[in-house]
Amino acid sequence: EFRWFVDAVHHMMESVGTEMVSRGFRSLGDFILSTDLQAHSREAPGQQDTTQYTANNLVARLTNVFECLNDSENTADGVIVLHRRAQCIAEDLHSRFATQDARLSFPDVSLLSFGADSETCGAFVKLGFLLPSPSLVAKIEKGRILNAHSKEEVALRCASAKACLFITQKLFSQSEDSETVTCGHVWRYFDLLFKTEHQKKVRELEKEALENRDNPQKEEAKVSLIVDQDVPTSFVCKDTVHY
Repeated sequence: EFRWFVDAVHHMMESVGTEMVSRGFRSLGDFILSTDLQAHSREAPGQQDTTQYTANNLVARLTNVFECLNDSENTADGVIVLHRRAQCIAEDLHSRFATQDARLSFPDVSLLSFGADSETCGAFVKLGFLLPSPSLVAKIEKGRILNAHSKEEVALRCASAKACLFITQKLFSQSEDSETVTCGHVWRYFDLLFKTEHQKKVRELEKEALENRDNPQKEEAKVSLIVDQDVPTSFVCKDTVHY
């Protein structure tokens, strides 16, 4: 059932590795801690311009070099740039290592945008922050597959990212705390909220299935119930680029 996902992850890792080797980088970390596109002609560490270490520049390098991270959509109104995975890499590096390495303490990390993923979108729809058309709601609730790059999927992703930005702006305007509220904070909160609720439900159902393991028919019914109950919480897209 998840072979398509494993194949996609394997292909992405293989393409990233091939691209790094061809450019002379020893690892992804070596690429991130550089400001050049080619390792063969990069400057010595002491000569590098530290002002080039920004979240925006890292996202630009990641999406320019690695095709699998160039998350954009062509529409009738032009190209919509999302770059969700590249932005997640930049935000995660900053949150984990900003205090350990000045090169990863990005001054513009608060300008990154998030929310263009199925989990966040599913949470926003469930909470009523997003109101899809009745026909689209019917598809989501029935578990119909929304094809990657379709108008519906692109619209949902864009609306979810915009909703995340709107919530961030509202929280920032009402906050008395000196710490800046960013899209990354909002996205992480809803991501955790969604996953915690989902995992709790799955654990409860798996516990019931374990207790009834002596009755194969009842256990099978419980396992299928996980699938049945999980469908309405998110839209399904098997061949998408943002997982």
